[in-house]
Amino acid sequence: MKSKKILDETVAGCRIVLEAIEGEPTVHDYGIPRQAWIRGVKIMNSFGAEQALTLIDERANRAADRGDYDTARRWRNLITAIHAIQEDDPLLGQEIH
Repeated sequence: MKSKKILDETVAGCRIVLEAIEGEPTVHDYGIPRQAWIRGVKIMNSFGAEQALTLIDERANRAADRGDYDTARRWRNLITAIHAIQEDDPLLGQEIH
């Protein structure tokens, strides 16, 4: 089977690898830009997941309050990435018993 590497980065000691295997369903990236995944890992490593989520939520709310919806959306993308990273979903090809 042929695979295509979508993302292969090491960030703060964590390796992030996303691969699409030909003929298999692709990974769900939730429509989040590559950079948001990387920033999400960095912020999680710096603050821990829960504190990072709280901090990002506050920043997103402040951006929205001042009418900067593009910035608020980018902060929300980080929240989505962190939640996705925390999920205990099986990987593609991983058998479930």
